[in-house]
Amino acid sequence: MSMDRDELRRRLLLRLFGSPITLLPALGGIVAATSPLLFPIDWGIPLFLGVLGISTAVGSLAFRGTVRREAIAGQILADLEAEAVQQRRKQLNLLKTRLKSDDDTRDENVLEDLLGLVEAVREDDSWRAGINVVAAADILVGIDELFDTSVASLQRCVELRDMAQKLNTPEASAHLMAEREVLLGEIQQSVRALTALVTDLRVLGSGGAKHADRFSSLRKNLDRSLEAARRSGNEVADLTSDSSTRSARARAQSARKETP
Repeated sequence: MSMDRDELRRRLLLRLFGSPITLLPALGGIVAATSPLLFPIDWGIPLFLGVLGISTAVGSLAFRGTVRREAIAGQILADLEAEAVQQRRKQLNLLKTRLKSDDDTRDENVLEDLLGLVEAVREDDSWRAGINVVAAADILVGIDELFDTSVASLQRCVELRDMAQKLNTPEASAHLMAEREVLLGEIQQSVRALTALVTDLRVLGSGGAKHADRFSSLRKNLDRSLEAARRSGNEVADLTSDSSTRSARARAQSARKETP
């Protein structure tokens, strides 16, 4: 599950308004205030209890929305991270198996590097001390997206390799493997960008709030890396589509030549 601001805000509002210490007093106050409509009793005590219950709910909401807001948002962010990790683990297990099916270990090493970098960011959270939860979520969203884009590119590397192995034409197979080399180089560039980002985050984490203004430049660098990764992925996706078309044509031509 991807982490983003909209999901963070949605869960924060749900946690604030849906908390039992907010919801139960409000419901109790409403029931008490409306009970004279259902039963032949005096309005005085039910109305007092209703106002008391609703006031308690509003006070609880105000307290949690101000004093406890950052702590609650931090808990939600941790939940979102855990969900993202669990969802990603299933995808990576299958990819690891496919990457190990040949003698080229470069793609496997890239994946291991990506996993190590993402885990390093999550294990060392001292860099979050100088910024608010939303800004930290932005950084984590960018890192997750760069990771996911790189993983998608690794999957395309596997597709290019498998496609090349199925071709009988050496020239077409060599062309696909050349495309794979280009894509693998772009993924390695993304890993280097992510490594630099993680290093900067750890350095800033030791400085706390006095380095908070530098997070904006880190975010810009991350955005540039993301844009480059997306562009590379889209270009190779187009090349893969074109190569699939060329491969189909080559097989058709070969079949026609073999037909007497």
